[in-house]
Amino acid sequence: MNADWKDFLSAKGAQWNDAGEVTTFGLPEIERYMVKNGPVFTSLAHQPSSKYPAKKRLTFCKGSSLTISVTSPTNTRN
Repeated sequence: MNADWKDFLSAKGAQWNDAGEVTTFGLPEIERYMVKNGPVFTSLAHQPSSKYPAKKRLTFCKGSSLTISVTSPTNTRN
């Protein structure tokens, strides 16, 4: 994690575990409310980004040009 970002979060009350992850901002009631009712940013670093090996992901990304063309949207699926 960028040192400036870590300093910013610490200044806002972030509390860190031994792995360097934010565990709380010290306001559990507000944190629970926000998780239930508001936007929440969280790390997904523990989740795999893809089930495909890195070499295949790189080949796919380099060899493709993904585009979406919407000409006449409808409420039905093709």
